[in-house]
Amino acid sequence: MSKKILIVDDNGINRKYAKSVLSKIGVDIFDVDSGRAALNLMGKHSFDLVLMDIQMPEMDGFQTLERVKIDYPNFKAPILAITAFYGDDGKSTFLDAGFDQFIQKPIKPDQLIKIVEGWLSQEQVIEEWTISKNQEIIDKSVYNEIKKYARGEDINDLYSEFEEESTVFFERLNFLITSKNYPEILSTLHVIKGNSGSLGINELASKAEKLEADIRSNVTLDLRERIEELERIFGRYKQEYKQLLNI
Repeated sequence: MSKKILIVDDNGINRKYAKSVLSKIGVDIFDVDSGRAALNLMGKHSFDLVLMDIQMPEMDGFQTLERVKIDYPNFKAPILAITAFYGDDGKSTFLDAGFDQFIQKPIKPDQLIKIVEGWLSQEQVIEEWTISKNQEIIDKSVYNEIKKYARGEDINDLYSEFEEESTVFFERLNFLITSKNYPEILSTLHVIKGNSGSLGINELASKAEKLEADIRSNVTLDLRERIEELERIFGRYKQEYKQLLNI
């Protein structure tokens, strides 16, 4: 019988990315976009592993984990925390909360498979991901890794959906700057950073990462100019990615 994995993430690109990669290892994959939906599925299926995003609206990863402990005290599957930001307390925050492992985004395909297979075989794999500083608009090594595991049409969809979603995100950022809504600016930058890092759009990921960290440190000088810089990088992506990837 195939192992069952539950992916919990409010970001559709992240869910599709993980499903495309993990579909190659012969597991049954369930995915939901919220903690509440995850709790509902946990009452209907017996899972072997849960991959849970931390920053989700309404009920974040920590709150969802607490509810799992209360609603399903006999739930035995490992629950892995996945996030692009974990603050000054580091991994201990997640392990102390009860997660079985902390994993840092962006997620490279071979590393994701290694960790998942390790847990499914009860051999824990400790691995962290960092953003490459390669300044090419798309890191071909990341693309080639994705290509090993995902179908061509799924890869094309990932990069096209990134364009569509990020267009909306940058429109939102320009509105949020005017209102100085820093919590929502941080949330939007967090998603851009995670998605672009996973897809190998490294310059955008690294600059979004730096801006997010600066805002968290109350460094907001030239915020509009820095977001415009991110937009220019994204504009280059939109101009070049289809030709680069032969879409």
